[in-house]
Amino acid sequence: MVEGQVWALYVSRRGSARSLGVPAIHYCNVYHMARDHASTPIGPFARKVRQRVREYGQARSLIEADALVVMVSGGQDSTCLLHLLATGAVPETSRSRLRALHVNHGLRGPESEADERLVRALCGRLEVPLTVVAAPLSKEEGNLQSRARDLRRRAALDLRESAGTEAQIALGHTLDDQVETLLYRVGRYAGLSALAGMRPRQGVWVRPLLGVRRWETARYCEEQRLSFAEDRGNVDPAYARSRLRAGVIPAWEAALPGAVETAARAAEVAAEGVDLLQVLADELLEELGFRDPAPEFGPALSLPRLSRLPRGARHLLLHRFLGRMPDFQPSEELVTAVDRLVRGTAGRLVTLPGGWVAIRDYQWLRVLAPAAADAAAGAPGGAAGLGAPAGAPPGTSGAALAANGTPPPTPLPLPGRATWGDLTITAQIVPGYRAPDVRWETYLDADALGLPVTPGSGEGHEQDGRHSGGEYLAVRAALPGDRFRALGSPGRRKLQDVMVDLGIPARLRARLPLVLCGEDIVWMAGYLTAERGRIGRSTKRVLRLGAEGGLVPLNEQNV
Repeated sequence: MVEGQVWALYVSRRGSARSLGVPAIHYCNVYHMARDHASTPIGPFARKVRQRVREYGQARSLIEADALVVMVSGGQDSTCLLHLLATGAVPETSRSRLRALHVNHGLRGPESEADERLVRALCGRLEVPLTVVAAPLSKEEGNLQSRARDLRRRAALDLRESAGTEAQIALGHTLDDQVETLLYRVGRYAGLSALAGMRPRQGVWVRPLLGVRRWETARYCEEQRLSFAEDRGNVDPAYARSRLRAGVIPAWEAALPGAVETAARAAEVAAEGVDLLQVLADELLEELGFRDPAPEFGPALSLPRLSRLPRGARHLLLHRFLGRMPDFQPSEELVTAVDRLVRGTAGRLVTLPGGWVAIRDYQWLRVLAPAAADAAAGAPGGAAGLGAPAGAPPGTSGAALAANGTPPPTPLPLPGRATWGDLTITAQIVPGYRAPDVRWETYLDADALGLPVTPGSGEGHEQDGRHSGGEYLAVRAALPGDRFRALGSPGRRKLQDVMVDLGIPARLRARLPLVLCGEDIVWMAGYLTAERGRIGRSTKRVLRLGAEGGLVPLNEQNV
């Protein structure tokens, strides 16, 4: 056997064994074996690589933690990385707490076991503690490479957590991997992020070899007599990245020498630019009103301010805005569709993946979670958002309202309080009048409303929710057919039209508490007071109505 390379054997289903030449790359790993390298001195080429890795890391403040977890597959890149880190390419504090991790998916049977043995032998010779995690995978389910990567990363994070340290996790990606990733993303995705390469440092993940070519890691291993495996998957033409690696990049370099190094630098510069744009976009999103006061309301952007931005800036912000939703990667088509809402009309919506919905609520562009989105999409057209079904008569019962998720009508004693959903509405006679905080209170003429002279006494005690000697107060949601005359208004109008003018989103109208005196609406909590009950020079008794808790008004102040 020639030192430096071992060709694995493939056993056919008939049981015959044959040595594999070039075609073997589709069936088995190739193992580059070396004799004991424990005492191999650092050669001149390896010394140059070590220096470059050290300078690359220092220039980017790459490795700062005391502990470092190195993910080792057994291939040339991760083998080179572990050897570099274990022999002086990082500060002494990190090297003293080095730990290797190998994840065995068992996808290639004996080959997977051989890879594990190779890693065990390497770690033993370098005296680096090794953790091996068995993470079996089925080849029949979904994207195999993606699932395998997720399992390896989960294992690394678990190991880091179990160690109880602020360790970083080192990955063996090289400059060639960077360019392959760039070409793959540019060919598959649109947007600036496609041009941004892998970050040298991203959270706990670090990539010390991003400045090193793949051929250099192979030569490093050869010079330092390090055994490693060549994964057949890396040259399998069934994978797009393998085709890029074997065909596109060599042809590109032949036509334009130095293209790979230049592209890698461009990817890093693009990543820096994208990171800066994201910081600026986040700051602008905050200025435009991005907030999440309650899960059912969802985050929102101010439409007047958003509409004043150039189209390109809007698209960038919308992409970032939508990208904040859980497990959602917005496409250019969806961003364009949502952008149409900016200049659309109230009530329009765009369906997003996962059941989310983008909706225009008058002055706000919102993204609703699936449950709230179902309610928004199902709001009836004629009386959108009102508590009762479309066409229901004004006398629709409280039970029907409760069935639709709206609190039922509730009597409001005087003096006293009534709980309506997450709000508490209070009513009391007060000695005088002051300018109200319209968000939470209003004042009315108690006599003009026909309320009893001595509420709470024998003359004004409660009977079935009604005060003797006067009309009763109650709290309920809006109903189809409701009409309202606001203070100073010349006449009564449909309540729905009033809500439209106020910009109250259709999906939230059923949550707006209305205080009634008899059959008349006398207060739209947080918004308007009725003409009936106007306080004037002849007013002798003042009724104060207040709202506590919950989110009132349902406008830009808190939704």
